[in-house]
Amino acid sequence: MKPLIILLFLTHFNCLSQNKIISTTLQYLSPTAETSDLSKLDSLFKNRKIIGVGESTHGTSEFTTMRHRLFKYLVENHGYNTFFLEADVGACRRVNRYVHGAPDSLMSAMKEIKLWPWRTEEMAELVNWMREYNSSDENINKVDFVGCDMQLIKDDHIELNRLFKLSSDSSINFESLNFEFDPSDSIAVSNGFEEWENFKSLNAPLDSKIDNLLIQSIDQWFELELTASYKGNFRDSCMATNMIIYLDNNPNSKGFYFAHNWHISKSNRFNGNSLPNSKTTGYFLFEKYDNRYYCIAQDLFSGTFNAFNYVANEYRMETFKIKSSKRKSIAYQVMKSKSDLQFVDSDSLPNINKLWMTFIGAIYGESKSGYKIYRYRPINSVVVYDAFIVVNKTTASRLLK
Repeated sequence: MKPLIILLFLTHFNCLSQNKIISTTLQYLSPTAETSDLSKLDSLFKNRKIIGVGESTHGTSEFTTMRHRLFKYLVENHGYNTFFLEADVGACRRVNRYVHGAPDSLMSAMKEIKLWPWRTEEMAELVNWMREYNSSDENINKVDFVGCDMQLIKDDHIELNRLFKLSSDSSINFESLNFEFDPSDSIAVSNGFEEWENFKSLNAPLDSKIDNLLIQSIDQWFELELTASYKGNFRDSCMATNMIIYLDNNPNSKGFYFAHNWHISKSNRFNGNSLPNSKTTGYFLFEKYDNRYYCIAQDLFSGTFNAFNYVANEYRMETFKIKSSKRKSIAYQVMKSKSDLQFVDSDSLPNINKLWMTFIGAIYGESKSGYKIYRYRPINSVVVYDAFIVVNKTTASRLLK
């Protein structure tokens, strides 16, 4: 029996190795490098409305830098102009004003985004490039920095307070609103929702003062918190809705969606038991735009990254190091005998549904509930990506201090 198992094992990996993977070598990571390697991918970028580019860990420097380079290329060569981030709508509005030339501090604007994966030097470099690009009179196609998420209502409250201070319209009573409550306190949330509804009804000219996207994201937060029944992957549906409405209201916009690999994927997971399916943001975008939505996952062969670990009853930021990828991983199959940075179309990956990919979010090691978070997830449980970018060796993101 043992020889038979060994034979089957060797046959499986021999089949993987005999299928040659055709990939494109990306010569450069730096956003300032020349772009002849990216121009080879031009046919993939044309006729799209939005492109999602993900990351297999939230704390990897190269993933943000690569997306910086891609977004810059798409802006300068394909008319893209909207950067959508997996961060709260309200938290990103100050950054957007900064990229449009507002007299503000880059670090102060960046730190308004409370989610640590985006508070990095790499992201700050991207934001600075956007500001420099917009400052040139030659660049008519100005770029926007737009949050599409709805996780933290306190972020929205900060923006609302700022708008109150800036508004000269005495008919708008911002002081009647208070979101400084504990989200785990259901009574406080209900009271907060009642205040928000009263606030909206008493301020008829609200739409002229506050972006509809901000109002919508606050509505979404309350809907999620006040709904007891299972709503599928509600947060992902909100991110998709926010981007779609933004693009509908700005028909000349072409979007670039920056989020974790899970969110950008075209996954529609069946839950059974009469529960709604768990659709990712990417799947909602695919339903809306069909092949005008294109998604690229990023993965790593080995290296370091930042993530939270739950130690001694608290989350602590740590830098983790992971070893070379296993033979059955996408990263191993793409990187063997190749250079440091590869772009590969999913259709050229044989037996893709038998492969694994690194799948780590903001937490690694132990979670608060006590279960171990592992590195890999089989690709057939995530599905579907149009392409992959694989980085040979990564480094941890440089967190803002």
